[in-house]
Amino acid sequence: MFDREEEWRILENAYYSDKAELIIVYGRRRLGKTTLVKEFLKKYGGVYIFTPRGDISDVLEFFSDSIIQQLGEFVRFGSFKDFLEYLRVKSSNQRFLVVIDEFQRLYEAYKPSISMLQHYWDSFLRNSKIMLILVGSAVGVINRLVLAGDAPLFGRRTREIRIRELPYAITRRYWKKFSESEKIECYGFFGGTPGYFTLVDENISPLENIEDLVLSPGAPLIQEPEELLSEETRAPATYISILSRISRGKRGMPLTKIKVRRGSPTMYLRTLMMMDIISTLKSLAQGDRIYIINDEFFRFWFKFIYPKQSFLELGRKDLVKKAIITEKNDYLSFTFEKILRELILLSSGKSIKDTEIPFIEDIGAFWWKNIEADACAVAGDMVIIGEAKWRDEKINRREVEKFLAKREIIINKMGKKKAIGIIIAKGGFSNDARKLENTDLILLDLDDLSEHYKRITFSHA
Repeated sequence: MFDREEEWRILENAYYSDKAELIIVYGRRRLGKTTLVKEFLKKYGGVYIFTPRGDISDVLEFFSDSIIQQLGEFVRFGSFKDFLEYLRVKSSNQRFLVVIDEFQRLYEAYKPSISMLQHYWDSFLRNSKIMLILVGSAVGVINRLVLAGDAPLFGRRTREIRIRELPYAITRRYWKKFSESEKIECYGFFGGTPGYFTLVDENISPLENIEDLVLSPGAPLIQEPEELLSEETRAPATYISILSRISRGKRGMPLTKIKVRRGSPTMYLRTLMMMDIISTLKSLAQGDRIYIINDEFFRFWFKFIYPKQSFLELGRKDLVKKAIITEKNDYLSFTFEKILRELILLSSGKSIKDTEIPFIEDIGAFWWKNIEADACAVAGDMVIIGEAKWRDEKINRREVEKFLAKREIIINKMGKKKAIGIIIAKGGFSNDARKLENTDLILLDLDDLSEHYKRITFSHA
């Protein structure tokens, strides 16, 4: 388990609350939900029940076997009501911790199960000592069963834990041997999903990891996005089409350019946002928005793998690898922009070098006419403007002066009084460029970035 301290704290507080707890843990697969609850069970005891696909008799047999194997109690549930009765009796006088994983499959197996659980909670379990953790990966189904206002379990949950992918500032801590440049490259390829980035081998390069984990026959992640969308959505082909289209944009796509065969794309986009696969990026110039692929591995896969699957099927991974090498820096430029926006947000109310960053009210990018900035944030009468330069050459003085001129245009357009400029650069800065640095202009090379990350603390993982 990697860096889920806040989620662990929520579970511990629930365990020691001495009250009935109905906790929903949800998020798409590979984010570490099952690892979290299993580690918690190792420490505090209880029973872990996985919900298989099948009819209710298959599910109940699996539930019975799980309890026999883990608790040594011989039980056989002939109906779902028998299972609920078991929970009632076990939790009547002492804390009983039970985890039901992939619980949305209960509804698939036996539709009355969720309303029966609602009835038992209202009538018996809410006054017991039970700690019932329901874990689900199909985010849309979880919403319909628990989170929406008309959902059967709406209002019954005592706590809710949404498991999301980790930001770069945390993901980078997992890799101990890589340089900062290699960490950014790996993040750009595999993102902040634990089920992806924990597969990375630090003894080989990021590109060699792509070859082993994605390009080679039988590689563990070669079909991952297709498999995930097939498992968690009803119309995977439509979602794949939307993500493929978004991936072809420079940064992303406006809603007007995202088409589906039938109806509006809005419903599909909403589901992808619930799954944290996409998000919107807003221009603070006039509020224009584009949809971007938020998950870096999905962005990589739809950029390089999906359009070239036929090459891999023909055994020509060398052609795909060549395309990745050729376009890698352009691709990673957007990763670096994302890291810059994250850095500004994480530094809100703190300092970068000797410059205090005020509390951020809004953040996005900036595009207006021919003026663009990779990051733009508003804080009171101040605007924070940033650019990310992913190239090996040093940034010279003239480039910094151009950025300062652009900063003035943006200040006027935004109607603000003050501004802080931030440039992060892979290749660093020339000595002349460094002379322009002051409290209103922050220049960060990768060594500066590494040092700053050491000082960032997180109140929420």
